Amino acid sequence: MQERLRDARIRRLLLANTCSAVGTGITVFAVPWLLVQQPGVSTAYRWATVGTILALFVAAPYYGAWVDAHSRKSALLLGELWSAASSVLLAGLGFALDGFGTGPLVAAYFAGMLYHTLHYPEKFALIQQTFDRSQYQSLIGLLEIQGQAAMMLAVALAGLLLSRVPLSLILTVNAAAGIASCLLLRGLPYTATHLGPAAARAPAPVWRGVAEGGRWLFARLRSQCSFPAPCCRSSP
Repeated sequence: MQERLRDARIRRLLLANTCSAVGTGITVFAVPWLLVQQPGVSTAYRWATVGTILALFVAAPYYGAWVDAHSRKSALLLGELWSAASSVLLAGLGFALDGFGTGPLVAAYFAGMLYHTLHYPEKFALIQQTFDRSQYQSLIGLLEIQGQAAMMLAVALAGLLLSRVPLSLILTVNAAAGIASCLLLRGLPYTATHLGPAAARAPAPVWRGVAEGGRWLFARLRSQCSFPAPCCRSSP
């Protein structure tokens, strides 16, 4: 562990991961909590959740194809900028309106879930390309544990802040965390080794790739869950 922490790249990743986890954890907890407190909002919240899941399901394959054709560091930085920009915009709206109605809360929920869902695949892709294969598994585990601990701290902090400060201020904290994470990741040494000549990396149809992935996963599940051959079964 200490040997890994001597690597400046890993320290930078851990700090950036802490900032993003704290900012996202506060918002992901605070916004749904405030949303369900709105009178008669259960139907709106249900449809907002369904709409968010469907939108992410449709957009994720296209986003994955875009990440494969571009710098993964740029994709990660764009995600942090999206988190910061959406938080600043919604915080400004809350300050201007002196509070949040159902519509702005649904927008904040969608923005937070979009960032939360797309952030991890692009981060894992960046780590896989930046570090040696022997370091990948342990580094992903370290980031997962550290990120979950930071998010738990953020949820506890959000629980304390919700009754004392307005959501606009919480969103401002989230924006500051996103900017800090972006600045830390910007200095991370990175080479986009997967980008070759444009003709050599022409993208395949997106949903064909999804179908191939589904077939591979189904075959893998069948191999993992297959029953032993009759000759290998113990007799009763």
